[in-house]
This record gives sequence, structure tokens and C-alpha cells, in this order.
Amino acid sequence: MPRKRLVRNAYHKATPPDAELLARPASEMNVVSQAEALLRTRLSTRPGFRLLDGTPCDLNRLMREANAVLASHGLAQLGRNPAWHV
Repeated sequence: MPRKRLVRNAYHKATPPDAELLARPASEMNVVSQAEALLRTRLSTRPGFRLLDGTPCDLNRLMREANAVLASHGLAQLGRNPAWHV
């Protein structure tokens, strides 16, 4: 039986963030929780790691993808780390 091949660099249309997520004060949620909420349709969590679009995802990739969604809609980006900003 052939192995399934993982699709990398798949194109995903950025969907606007929910109004209730944007209305919640930033002090209530940390930046990782905000990023996970933004990418909830593309993100799945397994014990010990996350999968984004079916491939393993580290913190830097998670934050860059979330900031790309925010930047595409003209919103402020998450976090202070310059490596996360798009």
C-alpha cells in the first residue's frame, strides 16, 4: 500500500478573524492562544505537537502564519518577536 504524501506549501485563502476574537482584550489571551484561535480550521493538536495543514508546526511557523492572516486584513500582528512579523 503506497504511503500518502503530505502536501507542503499549500495555498490557503486567508479568512477574516472572528469579531468575538478581536473584541476580547489581549490581556485575557496569550499570543499562542490567539494564534491557535485564528488558525483553528488549519490547526490540529496532538499530544506533544501541533499539525498545521497536515505538517508538524513549531512556534515560529504558527506565529508567522497567524500574523500573515492578520496582516492580509490590515490588523495588528501578534507578539514582539521580529521573526514572527510578516
